[in-house]
Amino acid sequence: MRNISKKAKSILIIDVCKSTRDALIKDIGNAYPLLVATTAREGIGLLSEEVAVVILDLALPDAYGIAVLRRIKETHPSVPVIITAAYETEETIIAAFRAGARDYIKKPLDPDEVLNKISVLAGMLSDAGGRRHMMLGSESGPRPRHGEIPSCIIEGILRVKAYIEKNYALPLTLSEACRISLLNRSYFCAYFKRITGHSFKSYHHFVRIRKAIELMEKADRTVSEIAGMIGYENASYFSATFKKETGITPKHYILGAQRAYK
Repeated sequence: MRNISKKAKSILIIDVCKSTRDALIKDIGNAYPLLVATTAREGIGLLSEEVAVVILDLALPDAYGIAVLRRIKETHPSVPVIITAAYETEETIIAAFRAGARDYIKKPLDPDEVLNKISVLAGMLSDAGGRRHMMLGSESGPRPRHGEIPSCIIEGILRVKAYIEKNYALPLTLSEACRISLLNRSYFCAYFKRITGHSFKSYHHFVRIRKAIELMEKADRTVSEIAGMIGYENASYFSATFKKETGITPKHYILGAQRAYK
């Protein structure tokens, strides 16, 4: 586990469960400076631009988790939020993504998964301290209520989403995605965008780029090697896609990651 950088921004943990807080402190405390809160009120009071990532439990004692998430995005819209939950429905998780959550981890938390997701989101910080643009969540603007979407459609879209996240390096056509979702093309394309905030094609790119960032953080690899590992045969196309998603080239990101570990 890496040592804390003097310039590293803090990870804010908002969780009522002592065992979860203790586990997070143990697992990520050597990699990042931490701020810890047990209530929504306390957590919101700790928010600042010095916070790199918020880990937010949806089951807080003093406020509904989705409402807390919306408050965080209203006051600090550039701070990415990872939501955690033990017993939440798919509709609640979808509502959280629509409210601005950047990622989701189901409890009990896996230390490696937590560190990987934090690493990706914290990687949005540039060397100068500003936040890079990165499509790690839903688009801004009003969203239709999740209750308007039939459960069979939600389940179908989530199946495709899970398939892409597991098999990101493999090609996947729109026809194959429709078969996995058990939806026709019109329904699939319309609802995939409404639920995920991405088109089918852009979501596949998004997952691949997120994985590329994880690989860049873990080991010293060339741009061509990383492109091949995540499913891009053409390194130039990968570089162009990476820059479109993050605002910088893979080469510059790798150089920044190498400097951070020195």
